[in-house]
Amino acid sequence: MSQPQKFRQVFQHASKDLLQWFPGHMAKGMRNMQSQLRKVDGIIEVHDARVPFSGRNALFRDKLSAVCPHLFVLNKIDLADMSRKKEIISRLKQEGVTDVIMTDCKQNSTATAAQIIPKIVELIKTSPRYDRNFSSPSVYTLMVIGVPNVGKSSLINLLRSIHMKRGGKPAQVGAMPGVTRAVQTGMFVSLRPAIMVLDTPGISAPNVPSIDAAMKLAVCHVLQDTRIGEDVLVDYLLFWLNKHGDFRYVEAFGMEKPTDKVMELLVHIATTRNIFQTIKPVTGGPLVRRVDLTASARWVLAQFRAGKLGTVMLDSDIMASPSEIQFQDHDSKRRILQSG
Repeated sequence: MSQPQKFRQVFQHASKDLLQWFPGHMAKGMRNMQSQLRKVDGIIEVHDARVPFSGRNALFRDKLSAVCPHLFVLNKIDLADMSRKKEIISRLKQEGVTDVIMTDCKQNSTATAAQIIPKIVELIKTSPRYDRNFSSPSVYTLMVIGVPNVGKSSLINLLRSIHMKRGGKPAQVGAMPGVTRAVQTGMFVSLRPAIMVLDTPGISAPNVPSIDAAMKLAVCHVLQDTRIGEDVLVDYLLFWLNKHGDFRYVEAFGMEKPTDKVMELLVHIATTRNIFQTIKPVTGGPLVRRVDLTASARWVLAQFRAGKLGTVMLDSDIMASPSEIQFQDHDSKRRILQSG
Protein backbone atom coordinates (compact mmCIF):
# COMPACT_ATOMS: atom_id res chain seq x y z
CA MET A 1 0.00 0.00 0.00
CA SER A 2 1.52 3.31 -1.11
CA GLN A 3 2.13 6.02 1.46
CA PRO A 4 0.32 9.34 0.99
CA GLN A 5 2.57 11.95 -0.57
CA LYS A 6 4.06 14.38 1.93
CA PHE A 7 4.67 18.04 1.19
CA ARG A 8 6.62 20.81 2.87
CA GLN A 9 4.86 22.64 5.67
CA VAL A 10 7.43 25.42 5.99
CA PHE A 11 9.01 27.44 3.19
CA GLN A 12 12.72 28.03 3.60
CA HIS A 13 14.27 31.09 2.03
CA ALA A 14 17.91 31.93 2.62
CA SER A 15 17.71 35.73 2.33
CA LYS A 16 15.66 38.01 4.55
CA ASP A 17 16.63 41.14 2.63
CA LEU A 18 13.25 41.20 0.90
CA LEU A 19 11.58 41.92 4.26
CA GLN A 20 12.75 45.52 3.86
CA TRP A 21 12.23 47.21 0.52
CA PHE A 22 11.50 50.91 0.40
CA PRO A 23 13.23 52.49 -2.64
CA GLY A 24 13.97 56.19 -2.70
CA HIS A 25 11.15 57.00 -5.10
CA MET A 26 8.68 55.43 -2.65
CA ALA A 27 9.89 57.56 0.26
CA LYS A 28 9.68 60.64 -1.94
CA GLY A 29 6.23 59.58 -3.15
CA MET A 30 4.96 59.29 0.43
CA ARG A 31 6.23 62.78 1.23
CA ASN A 32 4.55 64.15 -1.89
CA MET A 33 1.29 62.44 -0.99
CA GLN A 34 1.36 63.97 2.48
CA SER A 35 2.00 67.41 1.00
CA GLN A 36 -1.13 67.05 -1.15
CA LEU A 37 -3.45 66.27 1.77
CA ARG A 38 -4.70 69.84 2.15
CA LYS A 39 -6.18 69.56 -1.33
CA VAL A 40 -7.72 66.11 -0.77
CA ASP A 41 -11.30 65.42 0.31
CA GLY A 42 -11.17 61.64 0.41
CA ILE A 43 -8.86 58.66 -0.07
CA ILE A 44 -9.47 55.47 -2.04
CA GLU A 45 -7.07 52.68 -1.05
CA VAL A 46 -6.78 49.85 -3.59
CA HIS A 47 -5.48 46.41 -2.63
CA ASP A 48 -5.23 42.94 -4.18
CA ALA A 49 -8.16 40.73 -3.12
CA ARG A 50 -5.92 37.63 -3.11
CA VAL A 51 -4.01 39.12 -0.15
CA PRO A 52 -6.61 41.30 1.61
CA PHE A 53 -4.50 41.57 4.78
CA SER A 54 -0.89 40.97 3.81
CA GLY A 55 1.22 43.90 2.75
CA ARG A 56 -1.13 46.74 3.60
CA ASN A 57 1.02 49.77 4.27
CA ALA A 58 0.53 51.03 7.83
CA LEU A 59 1.87 54.42 6.71
CA PHE A 60 -1.32 54.89 4.68
CA ARG A 61 -3.39 54.59 7.83
CA ASP A 62 -1.11 56.66 10.04
CA LYS A 63 -0.21 59.46 7.65
CA LEU A 64 -3.03 59.65 5.09
CA SER A 65 -6.37 57.98 5.74
CA ALA A 66 -6.38 58.99 9.41
CA VAL A 67 -7.13 62.56 8.36
CA CYS A 68 -9.48 61.91 5.40
CA PRO A 69 -12.56 59.80 4.67
CA HIS A 70 -11.25 56.42 3.54
CA LEU A 71 -12.73 53.81 1.17
CA PHE A 72 -11.02 50.43 0.79
CA VAL A 73 -11.31 48.79 -2.64
CA LEU A 74 -10.39 45.12 -2.97
CA ASN A 75 -9.50 44.73 -6.64
CA LYS A 76 -8.88 41.63 -8.80
CA ILE A 77 -11.70 39.62 -7.24
CA ASP A 78 -11.84 37.59 -10.47
CA LEU A 79 -8.53 36.04 -9.35
CA ALA A 80 -9.48 35.62 -5.69
CA ASP A 81 -11.42 32.86 -3.97
CA MET A 82 -14.19 34.88 -2.35
CA SER A 83 -16.02 31.93 -0.75
CA ARG A 84 -15.02 33.32 2.66
CA LYS A 85 -16.08 36.89 1.91
CA LYS A 86 -17.87 37.36 5.23
CA GLU A 87 -14.75 36.34 7.14
CA ILE A 88 -12.64 38.74 5.10
CA ILE A 89 -14.98 41.62 5.84
CA SER A 90 -15.19 40.73 9.52
CA ARG A 91 -11.43 40.70 9.90
CA LEU A 92 -11.03 43.96 7.98
CA LYS A 93 -13.50 45.51 10.40
CA GLN A 94 -11.32 44.36 13.28
CA GLU A 95 -8.42 46.13 11.58
CA GLY A 96 -10.41 49.36 11.36
CA VAL A 97 -11.46 49.07 7.70
CA THR A 98 -15.18 49.74 7.72
CA ASP A 99 -16.06 50.80 4.18
CA VAL A 100 -15.20 48.20 1.56
CA ILE A 101 -16.07 47.70 -2.09
CA MET A 102 -14.94 44.65 -4.05
CA THR A 103 -14.38 44.91 -7.77
CA ASP A 104 -12.32 43.88 -10.77
CA CYS A 105 -11.09 46.69 -12.98
CA LYS A 106 -9.55 44.54 -15.70
CA GLN A 107 -12.83 42.74 -16.38
CA ASN A 108 -14.74 46.05 -16.31
CA SER A 109 -17.01 45.03 -13.43
CA THR A 110 -18.94 48.28 -13.72
CA ALA A 111 -21.77 47.23 -11.38
CA THR A 112 -19.58 47.38 -8.28
CA ALA A 113 -17.12 50.01 -9.54
CA ALA A 114 -20.07 52.35 -10.13
CA GLN A 115 -20.67 52.36 -6.36
CA ILE A 116 -17.27 53.86 -5.59
CA ILE A 117 -17.94 57.52 -6.42
CA PRO A 118 -21.35 57.70 -4.67
CA LYS A 119 -19.90 55.97 -1.59
CA ILE A 120 -16.82 58.18 -1.23
CA VAL A 121 -18.96 61.31 -1.73
CA GLU A 122 -21.28 60.05 1.01
CA LEU A 123 -18.31 59.52 3.33
CA ILE A 124 -17.00 63.01 2.57
CA LYS A 125 -20.35 64.64 3.25
CA THR A 126 -20.83 62.82 6.55
CA SER A 127 -17.28 63.30 7.83
CA PRO A 128 -15.55 66.37 9.31
CA ARG A 129 -13.80 68.23 6.51
CA TYR A 130 -10.02 68.35 6.72
CA ASP A 131 -8.76 71.97 6.67
CA ARG A 132 -11.51 73.26 4.36
CA ASN A 133 -12.93 76.78 4.57
CA PHE A 134 -16.10 75.86 2.69
CA SER A 135 -18.50 72.96 3.07
CA SER A 136 -19.61 72.50 -0.55
CA PRO A 137 -16.63 72.69 -2.89
CA SER A 138 -17.31 72.81 -6.61
CA VAL A 139 -14.90 69.93 -7.12
CA TYR A 140 -14.09 67.00 -4.86
CA THR A 141 -10.46 65.85 -4.99
CA LEU A 142 -9.67 62.22 -4.27
CA MET A 143 -6.33 60.48 -3.83
CA VAL A 144 -6.00 56.89 -5.01
CA ILE A 145 -3.36 55.01 -3.00
CA GLY A 146 -2.07 51.47 -2.65
CA VAL A 147 0.93 49.17 -2.82
CA PRO A 148 2.44 48.55 -6.27
CA ASN A 149 0.57 46.77 -9.04
CA VAL A 150 -2.86 46.46 -7.43
CA GLY A 151 -4.72 48.28 -10.21
CA LYS A 152 -4.89 51.92 -9.08
CA SER A 153 -4.51 53.35 -12.58
CA SER A 154 -6.90 50.75 -14.00
CA LEU A 155 -9.48 51.81 -11.42
CA ILE A 156 -9.11 55.47 -12.36
CA ASN A 157 -9.58 54.64 -16.04
CA LEU A 158 -12.65 52.52 -15.28
CA LEU A 159 -14.23 55.26 -13.17
CA ARG A 160 -13.62 57.74 -15.97
CA SER A 161 -15.24 55.38 -18.45
CA ILE A 162 -18.28 54.80 -16.21
CA HIS A 163 -19.00 58.37 -15.19
CA MET A 164 -17.79 60.37 -18.18
CA LYS A 165 -18.65 57.88 -20.93
CA ARG A 166 -15.33 58.49 -22.62
CA GLY A 167 -11.72 57.58 -22.22
CA GLY A 168 -9.80 60.80 -22.82
CA LYS A 169 -6.16 60.66 -21.75
CA PRO A 170 -6.00 57.68 -19.39
CA ALA A 171 -3.81 57.07 -16.41
CA GLN A 172 -0.78 54.99 -17.34
CA VAL A 173 -1.28 51.26 -16.78
CA GLY A 174 1.41 48.60 -16.74
CA ALA A 175 2.05 45.03 -15.65
CA MET A 176 5.24 45.89 -13.79
CA PRO A 177 5.20 47.16 -10.21
CA GLY A 178 6.12 50.83 -10.02
CA VAL A 179 4.73 52.11 -13.35
CA THR A 180 3.42 55.24 -11.60
CA ARG A 181 6.42 56.73 -9.80
CA ALA A 182 5.12 60.16 -8.72
CA VAL A 183 1.87 61.83 -7.70
CA GLN A 184 0.13 62.62 -10.97
CA THR A 185 -1.72 65.78 -11.97
CA GLY A 186 -5.43 65.60 -11.18
CA MET A 187 -7.72 63.89 -13.67
CA PHE A 188 -11.50 64.26 -13.83
CA VAL A 189 -13.39 60.98 -13.53
CA SER A 190 -16.85 62.46 -13.01
CA LEU A 191 -18.61 65.74 -13.77
CA ARG A 192 -21.83 65.22 -11.79
CA PRO A 193 -20.63 65.38 -9.11
CA ALA A 194 -17.35 66.94 -10.16
CA ILE A 195 -14.64 64.52 -9.05
CA MET A 196 -10.92 64.87 -9.68
CA VAL A 197 -8.50 62.11 -8.70
CA LEU A 198 -4.78 62.06 -8.07
CA ASP A 199 -2.97 58.89 -9.11
CA THR A 200 -0.06 58.04 -6.83
CA PRO A 201 2.95 55.73 -6.97
CA GLY A 202 2.60 52.29 -5.46
CA ILE A 203 4.23 52.37 -2.05
CA SER A 204 5.07 49.15 -0.24
CA ALA A 205 5.28 48.88 3.51
CA PRO A 206 8.84 49.76 4.67
CA ASN A 207 9.09 46.27 6.12
CA VAL A 208 7.14 43.02 5.86
CA PRO A 209 6.56 40.90 8.99
CA SER A 210 7.59 37.52 7.57
CA ILE A 211 9.08 35.69 4.62
CA ASP A 212 5.68 34.12 4.00
CA ALA A 213 3.99 37.52 3.72
CA ALA A 214 6.74 38.82 1.43
CA MET A 215 6.49 35.80 -0.85
CA LYS A 216 2.70 36.11 -1.14
CA LEU A 217 3.08 39.73 -2.19
CA ALA A 218 5.81 38.83 -4.66
CA VAL A 219 3.75 36.02 -6.21
CA CYS A 220 0.99 38.62 -6.77
CA HIS A 221 3.60 40.88 -8.43
CA VAL A 222 3.57 43.55 -5.74
CA LEU A 223 7.35 43.16 -5.62
CA GLN A 224 9.49 42.87 -8.73
CA ASP A 225 10.21 39.28 -9.76
CA THR A 226 13.90 39.93 -10.36
CA ARG A 227 14.36 41.04 -6.76
CA ILE A 228 13.63 37.51 -5.54
CA GLY A 229 14.06 35.32 -8.58
CA GLU A 230 11.39 33.76 -10.75
CA ASP A 231 12.38 30.22 -9.79
CA VAL A 232 12.10 31.05 -6.07
CA LEU A 233 8.63 32.54 -6.65
CA VAL A 234 7.48 29.41 -8.46
CA ASP A 235 8.92 27.30 -5.63
CA TYR A 236 6.85 29.27 -3.11
CA LEU A 237 3.74 29.02 -5.29
CA LEU A 238 4.23 25.25 -5.53
CA PHE A 239 4.75 25.06 -1.77
CA TRP A 240 1.57 27.06 -1.07
CA LEU A 241 -0.61 25.08 -3.49
CA ASN A 242 0.57 21.73 -2.13
CA LYS A 243 0.22 22.82 1.50
CA HIS A 244 -3.40 23.81 0.89
CA GLY A 245 -4.25 20.70 -1.10
CA ASP A 246 -4.75 22.68 -4.29
CA PHE A 247 -3.54 20.34 -7.04
CA ARG A 248 -5.26 21.99 -10.00
CA TYR A 249 -1.82 22.74 -11.40
CA VAL A 250 -1.34 19.01 -12.10
CA GLU A 251 -4.02 18.98 -14.79
CA ALA A 252 -3.26 22.52 -15.96
CA PHE A 253 0.37 21.63 -16.62
CA GLY A 254 -0.26 18.12 -17.92
CA MET A 255 1.53 16.35 -15.08
CA GLU A 256 0.95 12.81 -13.84
CA LYS A 257 0.93 13.71 -10.15
CA PRO A 258 1.76 16.56 -7.75
CA THR A 259 5.37 17.35 -7.01
CA ASP A 260 7.12 19.15 -4.18
CA LYS A 261 10.27 19.74 -6.25
CA VAL A 262 10.36 22.98 -8.19
CA MET A 263 13.12 21.76 -10.52
CA GLU A 264 10.98 18.78 -11.48
CA LEU A 265 8.10 21.13 -12.28
CA LEU A 266 10.22 23.59 -14.29
CA VAL A 267 11.94 20.88 -16.32
CA HIS A 268 8.52 19.38 -17.10
CA ILE A 269 7.24 22.78 -18.24
CA ALA A 270 10.32 23.42 -20.36
CA THR A 271 10.26 20.06 -22.12
CA THR A 272 6.50 19.93 -22.74
CA ARG A 273 6.36 23.53 -23.97
CA ASN A 274 9.66 23.43 -25.82
CA ILE A 275 11.25 26.20 -23.77
CA PHE A 276 14.96 25.87 -24.51
CA GLN A 277 17.95 28.13 -24.83
CA THR A 278 21.12 27.74 -26.84
CA ILE A 279 24.31 28.57 -24.98
CA LYS A 280 28.00 28.56 -25.78
CA PRO A 281 30.13 26.53 -23.34
CA VAL A 282 32.79 28.57 -21.55
CA THR A 283 35.33 25.93 -22.52
CA GLY A 284 34.51 26.33 -26.20
CA GLY A 285 33.11 23.78 -28.60
CA PRO A 286 29.69 23.52 -30.25
CA LEU A 287 26.61 25.28 -28.95
CA VAL A 288 24.55 23.41 -26.39
CA ARG A 289 20.74 23.36 -26.22
CA ARG A 290 19.39 23.32 -22.67
CA VAL A 291 16.06 23.82 -20.95
CA ASP A 292 15.43 27.47 -20.02
CA LEU A 293 14.32 27.23 -16.41
CA THR A 294 14.00 31.00 -15.92
CA ALA A 295 11.69 31.34 -18.93
CA SER A 296 9.71 28.34 -17.69
CA ALA A 297 9.32 29.99 -14.29
CA ARG A 298 8.09 33.19 -15.94
CA TRP A 299 5.52 31.18 -17.86
CA VAL A 300 4.25 29.50 -14.69
CA LEU A 301 3.94 32.87 -12.91
CA ALA A 302 2.10 34.33 -15.90
CA GLN A 303 -0.36 31.43 -15.81
CA PHE A 304 -1.02 31.91 -12.12
CA ARG A 305 -1.40 35.68 -12.39
CA ALA A 306 -3.84 35.31 -15.28
CA GLY A 307 -6.02 32.99 -13.20
CA LYS A 308 -5.26 29.88 -15.29
CA LEU A 309 -4.75 27.85 -12.09
CA GLY A 310 -8.07 29.00 -10.65
CA THR A 311 -8.93 31.48 -7.94
CA VAL A 312 -6.96 31.54 -4.69
CA MET A 313 -7.03 33.18 -1.28
CA LEU A 314 -3.38 33.44 -0.26
CA ASP A 315 -4.33 34.92 3.12
CA SER A 316 -6.49 31.96 4.14
CA ASP A 317 -4.05 31.05 6.92
CA ILE A 318 -4.41 34.53 8.40
CA MET A 319 -8.18 34.18 8.57
CA ALA A 320 -7.74 30.85 10.38
CA SER A 321 -5.51 32.40 13.03
CA PRO A 322 -6.45 34.72 15.91
CA SER A 323 -6.78 38.30 14.78
CA GLU A 324 -3.71 40.50 15.12
CA ILE A 325 -5.26 43.92 14.84
CA GLN A 326 -2.85 46.37 13.24
CA PHE A 327 -5.19 49.21 12.31
CA GLN A 328 -7.22 50.22 15.36
CA ASP A 329 -10.44 52.11 14.78
CA HIS A 330 -13.32 51.35 17.11
CA ASP A 331 -15.41 54.40 16.25
CA SER A 332 -17.17 53.14 13.13
CA LYS A 333 -20.35 51.28 12.28
CA ARG A 334 -20.58 52.09 8.58
CA ARG A 335 -22.22 49.81 6.09
CA ILE A 336 -19.89 47.76 3.90
CA LEU A 337 -20.59 47.56 0.19
CA GLN A 338 -19.65 44.31 -1.49
CA SER A 339 -20.29 42.55 -4.75
CA GLY A 340 -22.68 39.64 -5.18
